Amino acid sequence: MCTRRIELTFIAPELAWVKEEKMTFPPQAEGAATDGIDFPFDFPFDFADARKGSATWEIDHVTASDFQMIVYGPCVNPRILVNDQAYEVFTTLESNEYMIIDSRDYTVYKYLANGTVQNLFDNRGLEQSIFEKIPSGLLRINWSGDFGFDLTLCLERREARW
Repeated sequence: MCTRRIELTFIAPELAWVKEEKMTFPPQAEGAATDGIDFPFDFPFDFADARKGSATWEIDHVTASDFQMIVYGPCVNPRILVNDQAYEVFTTLESNEYMIIDSRDYTVYKYLANGTVQNLFDNRGLEQSIFEKIPSGLLRINWSGDFGFDLTLCLERREARW
């Protein structure tokens, strides 16, 4: 009988649990926010925000979170407001192009239709940091509505949520 001793070591770069939450915000035409809310009688007020480029998202977490934001073209100088924090890059995206803002790596890259990748770090809005973490709680999200984007939050905890 032969016995072997095997030693195994685990290394964690960060001692945290990370759960990703993703929300897609498609381009919005005028009045699209009220689609589907139609009663056989009228109310003296509206149940939804009729403005295009307006959304809310409830984040149930204890701290602000790093994120990855993917903006899809076509658009010029995309600007997204999350609770009055501006995430803005001065660039033009054509219809088959997209841009990724990554707050963990402090990077902004544009992916062109021909496969070329451009670094847009110097084209970011400097009035407010585009790498500012997204707060928890109720998020009020506003943009022109002419383009779509995905927002993925990295909800990080030091211990597992039970």
